[in-house]
Amino acid sequence: GVRTLATLAADYLNQKRKHNNYSAPIYDSDLTRKGAPANPSRPQWLAKYPEEIELVFFDLETTGGNPGNSEVIEIAAIKKIGGKQVGKFQTLVNPKRTIPKIVRKMTGIDNEMVSNAPVIEDVIDDLLKFIGNSVLVSHGVINDYAFIANYAKILRNIDFKNYYICTHLVVSNFLPNIPTKS
Repeated sequence: GVRTLATLAADYLNQKRKHNNYSAPIYDSDLTRKGAPANPSRPQWLAKYPEEIELVFFDLETTGGNPGNSEVIEIAAIKKIGGKQVGKFQTLVNPKRTIPKIVRKMTGIDNEMVSNAPVIEDVIDDLLKFIGNSVLVSHGVINDYAFIANYAKILRNIDFKNYYICTHLVVSNFLPNIPTKS
């Protein structure tokens, strides 16, 4: 039958332990250690069935890797529930600075393309509303997440604390023998 995300993850972790010649499984279906009390701070979405989880698949293009001294130049996001697309958010963003040559080459986004685009101050509210309480999914999510969290805090004094899934880590764990994970 259909199982919750926590059940799927617990099965995976227990199988990995078995494969590595560890003793009996140690994770229950809610991802707590066997015999341990339930964790009230466990993310609510872990107890949901996969088709019930609201996911936002997203990618940012930026002028550099540090949210403290770089800016977003493009945001693309798709919201899915139960495998069905329920929303889409995409915009170029004017970084109010010159896009470095290497970034222009990697992304194909140049200064002219963003010259009439909205600035992040005019985009952040719509982006945060679109994301809501969704679980974020991205390849190398930590960096893109850091930009959103930084803008939320600096521009709106919001502590952005959505959960996230890094597809790079998923691929690295489930398909460790493939030559590239990008």
